[in-house]
Amino acid sequence: GLERLAALDVGTRHAAADELAVLCGAADEPLLLELFSDPDGLVREIALRGLHKVAGAQASGALVHLLNDPEPNVRAAVLKQMAESPSARIVTAVSEYVGREPDADLVVHAIRVLRSARNKAAAECLSGLLTHVNWQVRAEAAEALGEILVVGDDLTAKNRRDTYKSL
Repeated sequence: GLERLAALDVGTRHAAADELAVLCGAADEPLLLELFSDPDGLVREIALRGLHKVAGAQASGALVHLLNDPEPNVRAAVLKQMAESPSARIVTAVSEYVGREPDADLVVHAIRVLRSARNKAAAECLSGLLTHVNWQVRAEAAEALGEILVVGDDLTAKNRRDTYKSL
């Protein structure tokens, strides 16, 4: 398997990474982390799936690191993975990420992570996005804030008033 992961043929490397992601166990976590340094974005994305399978929520550190990946498809895959199991650490990292991400589509993916977190920190970040230059980002942020206002657990009365005022 290692020889196939190091092959010059792109198709062979992709197939080997797919196979590893399907068959991997906890002992393969270091190899999956190493695959994140592969120059091929698809290999990094496949490694992400495998890491999430073996490490679950414990993979949040690697996921946060991958938000800096130069490949937009990898960042999108990371954000989709984060939306499935958001944590306080991820909300903080995503809040920082939206401030530096120039691609509006990726900011929308980040909003979906914040929406799934449904907490005060997510609401604060989303309120800041209501003035974003892109209309789709503003619309997604407003929709997510509306949902958080309905189901958010840790919002105080003041937080709710401030959020309504922002909207």
